[in-house]
Amino acid sequence: MFKRNRVCESVLAGRLLLAAGIGPLLAAAPLVCAQQQRVADPRAVALDRLSRPISVSLENERLEDVIKFLATVSNTTIDPLWLDDRGSTGLDRDARVSVRAHEVPVLTVLERALQRVQDSFDGNSWSMTEDGIIEVGPKSRLNRRTELKIYDIQDLLFQIPNYADAPEIDIDQATQQTGGGGGGTGSIFNQDDQDDREQRRSTEDQASELIDIIIETIEPEQWRDNGGDAATIRFYRGTLIVRAPDYIHRQLGGYDFWPRGLSRRYSDRQRQFDRSENRPSRTRYSGSGDAGQGGSSP
Repeated sequence: MFKRNRVCESVLAGRLLLAAGIGPLLAAAPLVCAQQQRVADPRAVALDRLSRPISVSLENERLEDVIKFLATVSNTTIDPLWLDDRGSTGLDRDARVSVRAHEVPVLTVLERALQRVQDSFDGNSWSMTEDGIIEVGPKSRLNRRTELKIYDIQDLLFQIPNYADAPEIDIDQATQQTGGGGGGTGSIFNQDDQDDREQRRSTEDQASELIDIIIETIEPEQWRDNGGDAATIRFYRGTLIVRAPDYIHRQLGGYDFWPRGLSRRYSDRQRQFDRSENRPSRTRYSGSGDAGQGGSSP
């Protein structure tokens, strides 16, 4: 921050010198104050928009229309993986969806809609691209896009030492040695011949147990160790090396840019969306504030 301000001040000083007939070289630089705004992560922007609460009442609507509606409401790009001639699996555009929700994030409504139309063999989910595009569809289609990530788990492998074998002081023996003129040679500590210290488990054993927990609780059918073909996991020097689709990584480590909560600016207004004839109707608000894009007054 301070460096950018110094650059701006130097360029401005060059302009002033030029006005005084001095320093034409400095003045030749464009006055661009180098206060370059930080470019927001498109993934963070998309999640923030999808976290906005809405109330919906969708009755027997086409899935394609529901997804278009949610994309319009949240101003995000949602890319459905449709069932077509190019793929044997995908979402059915004409599948019927009924969802009712009150003041829940747009993302929650999307997830509920996907759950309504999934079959028992291949569940639906969503993944996010680096450009902030939300891909929705069967997991078998989402599995085609994988990413390699390394997770540091050294803190999970750390074992606190168990000091159960701490020595005990024998007060009677210490008193006898003192009363006898200090001639005793025995130790005043009681020491067991057997070491009671708990044997520590090896790092590899702990990592193996952790991997078992992960593949048993997070998308079990997708891991190669369980017969799937979407994700692999391996332990190496205090880290887990995981290649998997985004919807699995999301359950493992989450997103660094995940919204902590709903924005306050939406807490004092209620969004109600009614759908009819496969088209989003007018957006109505109660409370202060403008209606926003595509909205109308109450």
